[in-house]
Amino acid sequence: MFDKQIVITQPSSSFLVYLLGMLTTAVGIYYLVIENGHMSRILWGWSLILCGVGALIAGTSYQAFGYQLKCQNRSVCR
Repeated sequence: MFDKQIVITQPSSSFLVYLLGMLTTAVGIYYLVIENGHMSRILWGWSLILCGVGALIAGTSYQAFGYQLKCQNRSVCR
C-alpha cells in the first residue's frame, strides 16, 4: 500500500467536502441526542446524518480519489 502512488485530484475541494460531511453528520448526531421526544428533531437528525454520509461518499468518489476509481490504468475513463 505504501509503495503505490496516490493522486488526489482536488485537495482543497476534497478537504471542504469532507469537512462539510463531518460537520453535517455531527449536527445530525447532536439532534438525535437532544431529541427529547420531538419527532421533528429525530427526523432532522437522521436526514442530516444521511446527508453528511452522502457528502463523505461524494468527496471520495468524485473529488479526492476520482482518478484512481475511474481512470487509472484505463485507456478511457469510466
